[in-house]
Amino acid sequence: MKLQTCSEVISFAKKLEEEAAKYYETLASVCGTPEPFKTYAAENPKFFSQIQRAYYSVITDAME
Repeated sequence: MKLQTCSEVISFAKKLEEEAAKYYETLASVCGTPEPFKTYAAENPKFFSQIQRAYYSVITDAME
């Protein structure tokens, strides 16, 4: 897969974070100690949010 635009990279990152969160939720449901995996699943949206904020700040700077 070749990503050619920032928008494609952002979409790909979002997809990866969503898939990782689902994976961690699955692990939490089958593991004897689910707490760490639930924590990891909860952190994934934060990572995407950071990526998105960085992207928008660069776009905003470029427009000024």
